[in-house]
Amino acid sequence: MHPSAALVLAASLLLGPPAAVAQEEGPAACHAAYQSGATYGAGALVSAAKTIEVTSQVDCTFGEDDPDCPAATCDDCATDEDGNPTTCVGCTKMVTEDVGVACNYECFSDVWCSNDGYAPPGVNAVNPAFSVYAWTELDCPCDDSETATPPTLPAPPAWDSGGCPAEFSSAAEYGAGDAVSVCSADPSQPWCLVYRCKSATPAPGKFCDMDGYEPGSSLYWEQAWTLEGSCSGTLGPTSAPSFDPANNAGGCPGAFDDEASYGAGDSVSVGNAVFECRDGAYAAACGQPGYEPLNEDHADAWPLAWEYQGRCEGTIAPTSSPNYEALEDVGGCPGAWEEGDYAEGDRVSANGVVYACKGWPMGAHCGQSGHAPLADDAAPDAWTIAWTVVGHCSGTVGPSASPTFDALVADIAGCPAEYSNEKDDYEGGEQVTLTVSADPERKLVYECKAYPYVGYCNQHGPFAPGEQYASMAWTRLGACTGTLAPTASPTPYGGTCLYDRCRTVETTEACEVNLDDPNNANCPKASCDCAPATEEAPETCTGCRRTFDEEQCVESPVDNWTQFTAPADLYQAGDYVRVGTTKYYCVDGNAVNCNSPSHQPEDASGLWLYYGIWAADGECPAAGGGGERRLRGRK
Repeated sequence: MHPSAALVLAASLLLGPPAAVAQEEGPAACHAAYQSGATYGAGALVSAAKTIEVTSQVDCTFGEDDPDCPAATCDDCATDEDGNPTTCVGCTKMVTEDVGVACNYECFSDVWCSNDGYAPPGVNAVNPAFSVYAWTELDCPCDDSETATPPTLPAPPAWDSGGCPAEFSSAAEYGAGDAVSVCSADPSQPWCLVYRCKSATPAPGKFCDMDGYEPGSSLYWEQAWTLEGSCSGTLGPTSAPSFDPANNAGGCPGAFDDEASYGAGDSVSVGNAVFECRDGAYAAACGQPGYEPLNEDHADAWPLAWEYQGRCEGTIAPTSSPNYEALEDVGGCPGAWEEGDYAEGDRVSANGVVYACKGWPMGAHCGQSGHAPLADDAAPDAWTIAWTVVGHCSGTVGPSASPTFDALVADIAGCPAEYSNEKDDYEGGEQVTLTVSADPERKLVYECKAYPYVGYCNQHGPFAPGEQYASMAWTRLGACTGTLAPTASPTPYGGTCLYDRCRTVETTEACEVNLDDPNNANCPKASCDCAPATEEAPETCTGCRRTFDEEQCVESPVDNWTQFTAPADLYQAGDYVRVGTTKYYCVDGNAVNCNSPSHQPEDASGLWLYYGIWAADGECPAAGGGGERRLRGRK
């Protein structure tokens, strides 16, 4: 989506709908023509060619050469001995012609208006019927001799930090709390919008630099970004810290290392300047690219993570060893760290110090190489992300496998199927087995989490059971032995589930015109064959017809969801599908998404449920279970 389109959407969100624009008498001026391949968002105004039917009265010649020229419309006719007209003058007939005009349209969908398959009908070569899901017809016809000036929207409320942060770039990396701007190239909208990468999500900042989550212009941007308000101008460059010689921080700590991990309270030096990693949400960003102290390319980002402490000289004396006597004596030492799977509270020891694995999300690092307590000389503090010191120890404790399987539920009746990287349709609640040790054999049971986490179960890699981000997708239930009995086959569908599939169709029928109200839509005079009034008889009209919309319903089976392309087959609000024997109906207002494969009922992404696209509504009868019929599709 073009930034200006997102700005129009955001302005409508923050300010409400724009005021109606007064129209002068006569056709409204046409807006700029729709362009294939251009980007449009809610509120965008365009014009496009359209073919319409125009009915008009024209002169005609009565006779065999023009059988559609009725004698009743003629001024005067000569007749034969039987009274049949032979020649007539002053005859007219009604003619309907296709006429090309230009019409104005307004976009109401950020998602579909830039898709040529949803273009206004006159320029839609893919599927003209889909245009109603993206565009509203405003003025038809419009005056294409003039170009309309689009209404200027006032700027949304300003955000609280003055000028605009750096403009969003799809090539940049973003994390929780980062602010970006999205600006309009339209001179009628001389302002930008500010978005901030969300931090209160299952995976803070994870989506902000991913395709499909671009702020204000993508289908899922609201899952990653928060609209902060509008801005103008630019933020002044963040000034370098004031290196007051009087503010002496003593000896210099280690230089900042872009490959190291840092946490709250850690100090580094850049030249002779000392910086301390801030406490709070941004502490996790201290070691991330873009947050390096004095980073000129991200001058507004690094102060969020680091705080200037002062000048330094020389080096800091080596840190003394921990004072073990000051720690709690926890008795015998648990086993040494080894790469594997640890849970919150699991303990290991190193050099007489006992460490406990932290809870989620940092505890996911406990079993990773590089986070073992006191084991990595290249990043000696990396372990602090995952482990907490709980005391000192001496001697040994009884053998205890690490992790402590006995602390888990150990009586799971049989092990489910082994986890597989090849399987891509895991569902919420589905259980798998992970073999963590072959000799002795130890197996753990994991359960795929429900929406919104279920999508991670099928991403594998770091989200697989036992891996770095497993806790985002899976819940560890406990240890298991043996195997599960085969799962019973799903209940078969009985084939007798029906509903009334209703559609609005255009219907034409005969009507009787009221000549005192010739433009009445219930029976317009233009649809009739009319004979003008004479001295002997008043005007008469015959063959009048009216056109109206009528709802027609057809009894139809509740079938599995299908990807349709023909407009007549597309799902509409109230239509039913089934998954197995469970029935789902398309929720009113979501007909476009009901036809999207990624929104079909029980899809692993969970989008159908999150956005309320389909709703469950009972069960179809199983095989041998008798028939059932819904009287109407549900709206």
